[in-house]
Amino acid sequence: MLLDDRQRFGRTVRLGEIARARSGDKGTSANIGVMVDSDAHYALLLDQLTAAKVAAYFEPMGATGVERFELPNLRALNFVLRGILAHPTRVDAQGKALGQAILEMPVALPEDGATDGPGDVPATENFLLVERPRPGVVDMVLNRPERRNALTVRLMGELASAIARVSADSSNRALILRGAGPVFCAGLDLVEASDASLAEAGAEGFARVLRSLIETPLITIAAAHGVAAAGGAGLLAACDFAVATEGLKVVFPEVRRGLVPALVTTVLRGRLSDADLREILLLGEPIVAARAQAMRLVTRVVAEGAERAEANRLADLILQGAPRAVRNTKALLAELAAAPPSDGLRIARDFHVQAKLNSEAREGLAAFLEKRPPNWA
Repeated sequence: MLLDDRQRFGRTVRLGEIARARSGDKGTSANIGVMVDSDAHYALLLDQLTAAKVAAYFEPMGATGVERFELPNLRALNFVLRGILAHPTRVDAQGKALGQAILEMPVALPEDGATDGPGDVPATENFLLVERPRPGVVDMVLNRPERRNALTVRLMGELASAIARVSADSSNRALILRGAGPVFCAGLDLVEASDASLAEAGAEGFARVLRSLIETPLITIAAAHGVAAAGGAGLLAACDFAVATEGLKVVFPEVRRGLVPALVTTVLRGRLSDADLREILLLGEPIVAARAQAMRLVTRVVAEGAERAEANRLADLILQGAPRAVRNTKALLAELAAAPPSDGLRIARDFHVQAKLNSEAREGLAAFLEKRPPNWA
């Protein structure tokens, strides 16, 4: 959880515990739909998610006004957040992040309302630390060193929610993910994973984390040491960059435990060759950092103890790029990867024209000709 937002208020819970959201961009506005599955929860939305409350919540992120529309047949509310996107944009990443951010709003349950989701435990420990060491950079630290930073339902929920929240703030530009203690992440918590009643919640929680890392407009950098196993290696693969120490061991042992590495495979397919995929997933043997780099699973290999410095160096390089240009370049890569080859030039042309017409391009060219740093550097 965020260091400045650790308090859990009695019967007050985050909206995401009772609702889900969908969202998207529309010019300088964003549309966010919030849906629930029961009439009681819909009545709660009507009472507590007023336009004024939502406007106050998103005002620090740049919203200039909010309209609320009621859709009782769908048990849904739709919010139009005006002015929250500083410039018109054709990419959907920031709108999706705002949809995740609204799920962090606090709502007060009635006296008989349940506050705990599957796998929840009392929030007496900070399993996730979120820090902002300098403008534009967010550090997220998996903080279960005594359990090798194993991923529980609760930790995965906190991680996905924190990514959504920092992604909705356009002043944040780079996210560094690391693990406390001797290892980066040992994957899913096997004690919790052995509970069949949590199978669905665990799968959905991990899918949500992977989706959050992939879809965030922030540039993500994993700083890994010790071990990255199973889902922990999946976190590493979902980041834009992965810095590993020379002694890092990466392993996908699922088949040796009677499991299928299904969710991580969706991420790995975009990075690794088919032959490399078969090697790491079917054999279940650990590989060293150098081999992981040769497979393109790891971006940089550094000396022991130097991974944080290298991750911060990469973040500094990101900050030298124009904010919107960096975000839109990441969005372009994602769109090209999902599009048929025949659409590639059309998509690239649209991004090219949009970039040339915006203020960042004018400032970048002027700074180059005047031999000065641009105003974002």
